[in-house]
Amino acid sequence: MKIYTPLLIFALIVVFNFLFLKFNFLLSNTGEKHQNFATKSSVPLIGGILILLSFIIIYKESLTLIYYYLLISIFLLGLFSDAKIITSAKIRLVLQFIIILSYLFFSDLRLSVTGVEILDSLNNYYFFNYLFISFCLTILINGNNFIDGLNGLCLGYYLLIIYFIYKITF
Repeated sequence: MKIYTPLLIFALIVVFNFLFLKFNFLLSNTGEKHQNFATKSSVPLIGGILILLSFIIIYKESLTLIYYYLLISIFLLGLFSDAKIITSAKIRLVLQFIIILSYLFFSDLRLSVTGVEILDSLNNYYFFNYLFISFCLTILINGNNFIDGLNGLCLGYYLLIIYFIYKITF
């Protein structure tokens, strides 16, 4: 990763935020009670766009077709959810699970050792392994969605995680 990449991503965040607010595009104007409690102003729904662009900018040399499938599928699911096209939480949960399960299957990602003897013996079965990892990732995504209700909370959480991973690594 080049030194200017984080600056480029930050510039994209500022520009997209300004443009979306100026042209009233993808603003969170649903009027739900939890949104009114957190902020009185409209907030652009650009987080998914910025995450998608960040991944493409940072990892453009190493992204394969299966990664593009995952990124775009999860992005579209979030966009349809925010735009109130998919309103059922059960349907979103099932679609998330299917997207993650298919990604794990086609990329052949498996969990080898957990340190829990029962899980390690069950993870020898490919079907259980894929289902278990899909379940865990789906719970992680939905947990992030819960704490993302307040602007900046999820961002701050991940900035702390990235900071400590960086400190441990280097």
